[in-house]
Amino acid sequence: MPEPAQPCRICGSQEVADRLQVREMMYGTRDRFAYFRCAACGCLQLAEVPANLSRHYPNDYYSFQAPENAALLWWTKIKLKLARPFMTRHKLGWGSVLGRLLCQFQEGPLVPEWLRFLPRPIPFDTAILDVGCGSGGTLLKLRNCGFTNLRGADPFIQESITYAGGVRVEKLELSEVPGKFSLITFNHVCEHLADPVTALQQARQRLAAGGLILVRIPLADSVAAQKYRENWVQLDAPRHITLQTRHSMEILARQAGLKIVRVVYDSTEFQFLGSELYLQDIPLRDERSQSVFSPAVIQRFALEAARLNALEKGDQAAFLLAA
Repeated sequence: MPEPAQPCRICGSQEVADRLQVREMMYGTRDRFAYFRCAACGCLQLAEVPANLSRHYPNDYYSFQAPENAALLWWTKIKLKLARPFMTRHKLGWGSVLGRLLCQFQEGPLVPEWLRFLPRPIPFDTAILDVGCGSGGTLLKLRNCGFTNLRGADPFIQESITYAGGVRVEKLELSEVPGKFSLITFNHVCEHLADPVTALQQARQRLAAGGLILVRIPLADSVAAQKYRENWVQLDAPRHITLQTRHSMEILARQAGLKIVRVVYDSTEFQFLGSELYLQDIPLRDERSQSVFSPAVIQRFALEAARLNALEKGDQAAFLLAA
């Protein structure tokens, strides 16, 4: 007897193209969860969100961990004000003769790669909101690059956090965040949401004139997703509820009153490493996972990831949205 049809969370279609039984394999509980793929838009989604979903986000979940180097020493504060913005501009290719000279004497900040995806340089006092930021690791990386107007919102952290350098991470739903922002980021957050349309609508309401929303997500129409199916590492059952395709992301943006202005594929070797572990029934957190692959194999997977990104077939991408 066929399973009853259920509407797609993105386009509303009740036609199902595929069904998968997916194991929880980050921690290795091996609990099974039903997923279905919408025949109309391709979105791969969890059929039923568990009532006790919080148990799959234990205290040692990676985004809840306290970031390293959160404190600031007095000389670091001086660097953040006088040197780091110039060094960051040079590293991003935004142009800075002083930054190039400074980077010859010291390595400088670890710049988040996704900043290169922005269509133009942004001022270092740009109001930035990171949605679903966990304990604020991404915001601290931005602070260490010289950005000064940083805020995060995550309803699942234990309590709000204030870091040195003016970084504020608040225990809030996005709907509760006041103010306007020129850049709002969802760094691998939307796949955790049963209703990403509402989240993007709420982000649009908080977008300053001319601002951008950056959404980084795994993609269910990628080569890795199609090859590994229920063992695709980025399914991450049951934490990932909606896994978009390029087509479903276009629908999602349109429903939120937004338009896609740029797409950059940024998948890594992880799409193969994690999925191959799952094929061997090895959980991601298993200590064996550190010794399965040789450096040569890892390099081969990295090269394949770069090739697929160039073909727009990698298993994750960054979408830049504007109102």
